[in-house]
Amino acid sequence: MKRLIFALILIPQFIFAQEEEQPFEGFEVKNCYQYVAKELCKTDGIFNSLTKNKVKKSTKTIYINKQNFLIEMPDTSNGIAIKQIDVMENMKTLAQEVKSGEAAIFHITEMTLRPDTCDIWVFPMDVKKSMFKTEVEYSDQGCKAKFFFNQAPPKFIFRNVDCAKL
Repeated sequence: MKRLIFALILIPQFIFAQEEEQPFEGFEVKNCYQYVAKELCKTDGIFNSLTKNKVKKSTKTIYINKQNFLIEMPDTSNGIAIKQIDVMENMKTLAQEVKSGEAAIFHITEMTLRPDTCDIWVFPMDVKKSMFKTEVEYSDQGCKAKFFFNQAPPKFIFRNVDCAKL
């Protein structure tokens, strides 16, 4: 009887101990962009080599350079607001936020589609303000998020990230 009670108590623990984090799966291209944006909000996510000096505990907002193909981005993730903004038009106001560590800026490229794989490049952007001018610089390091396109059923599956210094 004791063994039965003991087994019934421990069965849920064994079941939940076996669960692993499922890889990302999305049915539309916009799901891949949303996944990339959410991962930028994590300091220990798939883009940790890009975000380790940009996204800090004090970061409140992630700005993504506005592009025509980026639609329906998530509003928040990990308590950080995600906003699309034209960086060139707002660089003077963004410079102060980036300098204080309250914001980070990233550029996401359009998805490159191939028969079975798809790639999205992500680059950090810096806004530097000097006495006479404010300028935007792209980082020389970028990461490529690789997605596999499963034909049946049609869905995108995240595979890995390759980071490179360009």
